[in-house]
Parts: sequence; C-alpha cells; structure tokens
Amino acid sequence: MSTQYTSSDDSERSRAWDEANTWLLRIHSGFMSPMERREFEDWRARSPVHQAQFRDAEQFWHALDGLTSQVLNEKHESTRTDLVTRRASSRTSGLAARLRWPAIAAAFLIVLTTMLFWSTPSVWLSDYKTAPGEQKSVTLSDGSTVFLNTHSAFSVNLSEHRRSLTLTQGEALFEVAHDIERPFEVTVDGWIVQAVGTTFNIDRHAETITVTVIEGAARLLHDNDAWDIPVGYRIAYDEHHIVSELKPVDVLKTTAWRKGEFLFTDMPLGMIVEELNRYRPGRILIAPASLRDLRLSGSVSLNDPDHSLKILQEILPFRVTQLIPYLTIVSL
Repeated sequence: MSTQYTSSDDSERSRAWDEANTWLLRIHSGFMSPMERREFEDWRARSPVHQAQFRDAEQFWHALDGLTSQVLNEKHESTRTDLVTRRASSRTSGLAARLRWPAIAAAFLIVLTTMLFWSTPSVWLSDYKTAPGEQKSVTLSDGSTVFLNTHSAFSVNLSEHRRSLTLTQGEALFEVAHDIERPFEVTVDGWIVQAVGTTFNIDRHAETITVTVIEGAARLLHDNDAWDIPVGYRIAYDEHHIVSELKPVDVLKTTAWRKGEFLFTDMPLGMIVEELNRYRPGRILIAPASLRDLRLSGSVSLNDPDHSLKILQEILPFRVTQLIPYLTIVSL
C-alpha cells in the first residue's frame, strides 16, 4: 500500500512556519529567558527558510493585529447591531454583507490559536512527526510499522522486555510484529493501548481519543481498569475519563486516509470541513452556522483539500472566500 508524501521543500517550510509562530508566541509572552533567546537566534540563523518563515509570521501577526484594532474601533464607533457593510479589503468584497465584523475578528483568533498551539514542546521533541498534509511510514527495529497521518507525532522506546510508544499528536496506524515476550504498548494522554500481533488505529486529533482495531485484538488500560477491543470495533475516551461503549466500525472508512481519501455517510458539512482542515495550513471556517448542518454522503481527496472544497461547492450552494492565505470562509 502506497504512502502519500509532500515534497521535502514543502515539509520544511510547513515545519518552519509552525516553529516560527511558536517562537513568536513565546517572544511576546514576556517570559522568554536569555537561554531561550539564544536558542531562538540559533534556530533563525540555522536556515534561510527559518528566516523567511519568521518574517512571514511577523507580517501575518501585524496584519491580524491591525484588522482586530479596526474591528474594535468600528464596534465602538457604531451602535448598529445589523450586518456590517463596510469592506475590510478588496478580498472580502461581497462577504462583508453576510458576516459581522466581530465574528470575523473571532475567526482570526481561532486561526491563531489553532496554528500557534499545534507545535507544543512534546511534539517538537517527538522522534517522528509530520507536517500538514504529510503522511509517513516508519519501520521499527522489531519489525512493526507505524503509519503516521497528517499533523501527527510519536516517540519510540524499545527495550529488551517492552516495546513502548507514545502518540503525542494526531493519528497513526500501528501494524504490530508478533513478539509474545515483549508487549507492544502505545501511551496516549496517560492511557495505554496494548496489543500483540495486532493492527490498530489511534486518532487523537480532537478532544476524544478513538482506538479502532483493524486486525487481532487490543486492550485499553487506565489505572486499574481495562477494556478489551475486538477486531472491527472501536472505543473512545476523553480528558474527563469518560469511556464510550464498544461500537462496530467500517474498517475501510477508518483506514481510507492511508490512500489519501475521506469517506463519509450522511455527515454534516462542518465535520467534513474539519477533516479537510487537518490536511492544509490555516483554517477553513463556516459562516453562518446553519451551513455546518447540511449533510452529505460520498468521498473527497485529502491530497488536495482546497480542490475537494471546490467539489463540495458544486454540490451545495455555498461560496468560498479566501480572506488571507491562511483563512478561508465558507458562506451562503
């Protein structure tokens, strides 16, 4: 089965963009230590790509800051509560009559939060990671294979008596080599998925972590509790330690991302767009919210999310407006 990759140049730029925004967040936090300042200078001097992406990130921040100030000033100057008709720029022409400025300002904040907090220190320190839209396969020394999806990261610790991995971000499919003497375990947020001679998928890109068994069986462990997961079933848990019931799954849908596809049945447009967002830089936002509830069945390509959005546009009556390179609005 083939694995999809972005070019090395695109991967480097994408990683540098994430790192540049994280450095900016730290610099403007007011808590940057002298050592961190030296580390930042070393990072920026390490590559022309780092320098270029940091400049772009600074310009991006300044542009958003200017627009947010304009939004706040406009809100104080006007007592109107109806739709705003003033245009922010030629790029938003035609959309301003449909969106309230405060909603646009909130959208920018959502984009910033999503982009800046993606690359946490635990992700940076992971042994393997992927950029937006990138997928990667890793063969471990024990013969097991890990297929890493977009925006994902994991670390490996193989010893004489145990095979321990940690999924720190995103989604991965694990094909486990049989070794009864060494349990194979994947830790996700303090929970452990244990398997021997098994293929299973773990998805932790949302608030809920979902474990799906493709072949064999697996066991979910937490504190003194255990849940057995048979083939063709999934189980989910969240940060509040709420565990779902076992549910049968369509294995082909669960693993379709390996082929660069997303399959959906009677799914809200909002959920489809959220899936596309995982495979591209920036964010696609939907306004008004009523659009999010429109349901579709079918499939789209994950290799070109923007083209997939255009295909959806041919089916449903919505407009697509790119406000800035990293923010696209879907509207009526």
